[in-house]
Parts: sequence; C-alpha cells; structure tokens
Amino acid sequence: SNGHIAELVAPQAPPSNRDAERGVLGGILRDPETLSDVRQIIVADNFYFDAHQKIYQALRDLQTEGQPIDLVLLHDKLRKNKQLDDVGGVMYLTELWEPVPTGANAEYHAKLVRDTAMVRGLIHAGNEILRDAYDRTQSGNELVAQAERKIMDIAKSGMVGDTRTLKEVMQEAMTRIDSRI
Repeated sequence: SNGHIAELVAPQAPPSNRDAERGVLGGILRDPETLSDVRQIIVADNFYFDAHQKIYQALRDLQTEGQPIDLVLLHDKLRKNKQLDDVGGVMYLTELWEPVPTGANAEYHAKLVRDTAMVRGLIHAGNEILRDAYDRTQSGNELVAQAERKIMDIAKSGMVGDTRTLKEVMQEAMTRIDSRI
C-alpha cells in the first residue's frame, strides 16, 4: 500500500521566502534598471506567492512594451489585467515599495527566490519519484531514467531565467534609443 509514503515525507508547506520576493519587487520599483538583470535570474513562476507572480509579470510586460516602470503604471497595468484585487490593491503595492530604500539588492534577492524555487522543485520531484517507486509499474531502469530527467529539469531551471527572443531585445534597445533622442 502507499501508506509508507506518508511516513517518509511529512506533509508541510513548501519552502518560500516572502521577504526575498518582496525585496525583488520593491527593488525593481525603486530602481527599474535592475529589472533587466533580474530577468536573467528568475521567471514569474519562481515566485511562490500568486500576487508576486502577477506583479512581476506586469513589471516585465511594462518593460517589454517599452513603458517606464513606476507605481502608477504598474497599478494601471494590474487594473487593466483585472488583477489589482488579487495582488492586494494599492495598499500592497505601496507596502512593497516603502521598506526597500534602493534597488541595489534586487539581484541578490532574485537569487534567493530562484534558490527557494529550486528547492520546491526538488521536493516535488522527490515526492513523485517516491510515489512512482512505490507504484512498481515501471522497471528500475525506467524509474532511474525518469528521476534523472526530473532532476536535470530542475538543474536547467536554475541556470536560466528569462531567455528573451532577439526581437524583444531589439525592441527594448530601440525604445531606449528613442527615449534618448
């Protein structure tokens, strides 16, 4: 029976780092220049909290569209996406911004967010590997190959954040050039 699995893996909340997630978002709002570096480290899915995923995606969309990044435009974007209530409204956006004095630590916080996401991935993969091993519907070789794939996927997710298309990179560069003329 599958009773053994419960003994092996105590059910508990997956690890998350709320402070680091808030630090990333607050840092980008303080210093929008940091978003380009943060995008190389994490994607929206790396955030544990749904509100933070939505806010980060909205910030990325603003940047991709060549819009400046500030609280007003972020608020507008979330309102248009009908996500303002989901993220805790204006109050929460202000709360993200206020305790972060500078964008200097945004990259450091992004690495913590990515690290925590990888650990969650490992826990999830580990649970699946255990479950499949107890099921015994596959051979040992198949199980090992599957486990290897799962672990490799997690390793890959840790290596790259945002792989942007050349078109996106060019659009951003042109927008920056236009803004200087």
